Amino acid sequence: MVAGGRYAFSAIAGGQSLPAGTSAFAHGNGVSYSDPDGAYTAQFPTRATFETKDIDVDGGTLTANLASVSVDNSYEMGIASMPIAVPADKVDDSLKAGTDGFVTDANGTVLSQKRGTLGVAQTLDTRLKVDDGYTAHILVVISSGEMYVLFVHAKHGTDPLFSALDKSFVPRA
Repeated sequence: MVAGGRYAFSAIAGGQSLPAGTSAFAHGNGVSYSDPDGAYTAQFPTRATFETKDIDVDGGTLTANLASVSVDNSYEMGIASMPIAVPADKVDDSLKAGTDGFVTDANGTVLSQKRGTLGVAQTLDTRLKVDDGYTAHILVVISSGEMYVLFVHAKHGTDPLFSALDKSFVPRA
């Protein structure tokens, strides 16, 4: 019975162990969060903290709302949302710029990148190795009038944590 339980857990977590306190979240039972501007809802392993940050973009300033959770050196995750209108011919450049900023801040090396869609939104999904030796996963999403950045950086269990965050993420329609 114990072996069966370990096998089931390993299959759900993709073979990766999870940081302490994240098992329920990885199984879809996180703490609900709603962005103050109504831009999205999501779940986190614990209650997320909220802050605003000003980001310099092409000579201007963009205000980002950031919801995040960080536990010791075990893991950090969050979602940033920024109201921004991106012309169709600039979507690829904006996805790349949104990703590059996080990769640079993390002193990371890109392991893989995949362009895709989330409904009608355009996405760039990136996995990277960070200079602390851990992995991180970033998803930049551009939809009508909004850019979102979902990220997870963890000592272990990055993929199942990111999958749970991504599955719980519901952008404003």
